[in-house]
Amino acid sequence: MMSSTTEKSVLICAKAFPPVVGGVESYSEHTAQAYLRCGVTPTVLTSFPGESGWTNREYPEGKIDVLNVGTGSQPKVLARLARAARSQTRANRFTFCHATTWRAGVALLPWARTPRTAVTVHGREILINPFYLRPVLRRALPRFDLVASVSNYTGARLQQEFPDLQNSKGRIVSFNGLSYRREACLHTPSFDRPKVRIYSFCRLVERKNLLNAVRAIALLKDKRLPVPFEYVISGTGPLADEIRAAIDRLELHDHVRMTGYLPDSQVIENFKNTDIFLHPQVAAVSDLDIEGFGLVIADAMSFGAAAVVGKDGGPSDFIEDDQTGLIVDGGSVEQIAGALERLVSDEKYRQRIATQGRAWCLDNLSWDNHVLDIMKALEV
Repeated sequence: MMSSTTEKSVLICAKAFPPVVGGVESYSEHTAQAYLRCGVTPTVLTSFPGESGWTNREYPEGKIDVLNVGTGSQPKVLARLARAARSQTRANRFTFCHATTWRAGVALLPWARTPRTAVTVHGREILINPFYLRPVLRRALPRFDLVASVSNYTGARLQQEFPDLQNSKGRIVSFNGLSYRREACLHTPSFDRPKVRIYSFCRLVERKNLLNAVRAIALLKDKRLPVPFEYVISGTGPLADEIRAAIDRLELHDHVRMTGYLPDSQVIENFKNTDIFLHPQVAAVSDLDIEGFGLVIADAMSFGAAAVVGKDGGPSDFIEDDQTGLIVDGGSVEQIAGALERLVSDEKYRQRIATQGRAWCLDNLSWDNHVLDIMKALEV
């Protein structure tokens, strides 16, 4: 679809792309838009439910050609992506190629020998794989000119899992950007609401550790704090019923409510009205299911929320304990409750943590910088 006369262009091979909702899917869209802003024309090959074929996506930055190869079994989807990658690399002179996950990169690599190639490593996708895919991963990663990790934590886990990994261009760490930078910059945080709102927005799975979050709220309720508070949980996932049962059992209906799925517009409004963002993540599934970065945490901080996060995973890259947020042992309900109690009870302390965290995120997290890091490392 892309014109071969474009000065700079990138072929993006993505596991999925919106309208599918998720961390990696959002990453693919954010990077494609950032490439446009940086003067690079992206073409996206991807898979998501719905009608297959080419679409032309309209964004404020411009238009992006997206090819949906359709859904199906993983081998079938990879085969379709591979055929699409072969066709596109034969028809167009892309300046470079970018696989947003290593599995999507497997479909790209056989046809991307001339352009320089990059792959992004997020975290759990390099740790949780069937035994038969690990040799494929081990062979695939060294063939990329660049492996870009989204956090130092992810980069360290990559080194731990694949100590013999060598790349012709090497490895870099480049943080994710913010999902709602414009809205966050225009927002003026409020620190004197009559009721302190604690908020969690995430997929309701084991590593997010919201059962311990609810238990911590029960401890907080029993302390009868002089400042009123509420806890709001947004998101869907397999643990939703178990979390509801815990709320029932602990008699927390006056303090805790679950909203389920929310559209982006409502998520932004919730961020604007959040005082404390609670994300006490842990490393689950024998320390393999990890939080590679924690974009939703950074998003909440950018609107002026004071963050309470678990010690495991990538969030420690952008949260310094007692400075830009509070870091707790997610396995300790008492530590979670203690951090919340301090923030709820002390408005000046909460404001200091929130203000410093917001400033750090707005100053340091940018999708434009992320793609420029990749381009610089690839020398394109």
